Formats: sequence, structure tokens, C-alpha cells
Amino acid sequence: MRIRSMLQSLSLVLLIGVGAIALSGRTNLLGDYHFYAVLTGSMEPAIPTNSLIFVRKPNSSAQIVPGDIITFKSPDASEQLITHRVASFEQGSFRTQGDANPSQDPWRLNFNDIQGQYQFHLPYLGAVLTFLRTPLGIGLLVGIPVLILVFHDLFSINTALFEMKLERERKKAS
Repeated sequence: MRIRSMLQSLSLVLLIGVGAIALSGRTNLLGDYHFYAVLTGSMEPAIPTNSLIFVRKPNSSAQIVPGDIITFKSPDASEQLITHRVASFEQGSFRTQGDANPSQDPWRLNFNDIQGQYQFHLPYLGAVLTFLRTPLGIGLLVGIPVLILVFHDLFSINTALFEMKLERERKKAS
């Protein structure tokens, strides 16, 4: 019983830790993989809106060829990331285009602008990650495990008190 309780508490602490990492904006995983939420439909149908994409930073520009999907810093807003397909590579720079967009993007990208090369996506999980970064999502992610721990501990205390009461009654009866 005691080991099970410790494992449950450890699991909840681990859940909170994973949630905190997800919320922190730190998106790097083992092996230089990163994950990002897709917020627009510019890459549909290949990558649906609200997907969670996983990318890996290539070692050199030679690893990226036209047709590959890359995630890069927006030339207009360096904090914004864009995921589009490489349309061409000319004179040491990349031209990109979203699959759902009628024309190529107006900018040229250098290798240093590229955050990662698309590996795979998980539909709908981008929406979950985006929600978990809102105040309500953070509250639920932290609040629910805390409530579970509190109710678990209250139940354990109540059970221990009840067992102590039964033991006292048995001693009185004997």
C-alpha cells in the first residue's frame, strides 16, 4: 500500500514536471528534435492546422532539397516560426512556399534561418499544446494533479484515522 502511494505521488510529480517543460516554451527533445504547434493552414493537406510537428536541425544546407518541409524564423518577425516546403535552392538561399499558398514566399532564406527539417506530425496535439499555454490550461495542468494529491492524502489520512478508531474499539471490546 505504501509503495503504491509513493508511485502515485511520483507519477503526479513527473506529470507536473513534463507539463512544466511543455509550458516553458522549451521545445527541444533528445537528439536535437524540436516540436512546434501548427497554427495556420498554409501547409494543408500535408500538415493539418493544430498539428504538433517534430523537426530536426540539419547539419548542412546540402541535407535540404526542394520538396523538403522546413521550419524557419520569419524574416518579418524573428520570434515567429513558419513551416513551409522548399520550392527551390538558388545562389545559396532557399525559396519556400506553403502547400496551400498560390505563390512562393517573397523572401530568401539562409541556412542559419532554418530551425529544423520536418520529420513527422501528430494531428490535433498542437491545439492541446496551445491550450496548455493559456492561463486556463496552466491552471488545469497544475491544479488537477494538485487536487488529486490533496484528495489522495485526505483519503489516506481518513483511512488511517478510521483504522485507528477500529483498533481502539477492538481493544475496548477485549
